[in-house]
Amino acid sequence: MTMPVAQAIKPGDAPDLAVVIPAWNERENLELLLPALREVISRLGLSAEIVVVDGDSRDGTRAAAERRGARVVLQQEPGYGGALLAGFAATTAPYLVTMDADLSHRPPGVSRRSRSTTWRVARGARMCDS
Repeated sequence: MTMPVAQAIKPGDAPDLAVVIPAWNERENLELLLPALREVISRLGLSAEIVVVDGDSRDGTRAAAERRGARVVLQQEPGYGGALLAGFAATTAPYLVTMDADLSHRPPGVSRRSRSTTWRVARGARMCDS
């Protein structure tokens, strides 16, 4: 599901930004992460979509993500890389952010990194504060 944030997205238009989140049995974490992420994105003034890539979870991950407005894609290829590729293929957004569903990446990092117009790649690390 594409979520309008500050600007409405017309059918057929790509969102400005997509956040791709691989998930496997992460229902409880997504219930915390997705509302916080939505709040951060709303302050950016961009149109955005959140894509959760479900790796065949059995705990209600898919339903929890959909209830919180995320678009859910089912993972077909194995591994973390397979999940990322599925998420990348599911969006037409020109800018991508990846986050882990386990809360090791905090939503405010999206705000700090997405404001640059000169960076080609921005990478966050969970072991750094800057």
